[in-house]
Amino acid sequence: MRKLRAVFVLLIGVGLGWLGWKGYTLVDAVTSDLATAQVLKSRLAEGERLVPARRSKELRGDANKDYWCFADGTCFYAMARFRFLYPSYNVLDDDVLINEARNKPAP
Repeated sequence: MRKLRAVFVLLIGVGLGWLGWKGYTLVDAVTSDLATAQVLKSRLAEGERLVPARRSKELRGDANKDYWCFADGTCFYAMARFRFLYPSYNVLDDDVLINEARNKPAP
């Protein structure tokens, strides 16, 4: 009976620990998304154009400096920074560049 009780208490502890971890990751993702949204909102208010990208190891630059990502993996570069980091795209017009980047999984 004591062993069964110990196993039960252990399972409850593991379950509570797992729930705590999931709660932490959820709050962290929401907080990160809110901060990213605020940065992008201010950039758009200043009239900057943003280039979409998908999070991958191939992204150039530093996160939260050169590009900003949401928890779902959607990232955005400021147009000027994107052109600096990816010079092969400099021949494209802004609208064409955004449409091409939108259709690719990663720049």
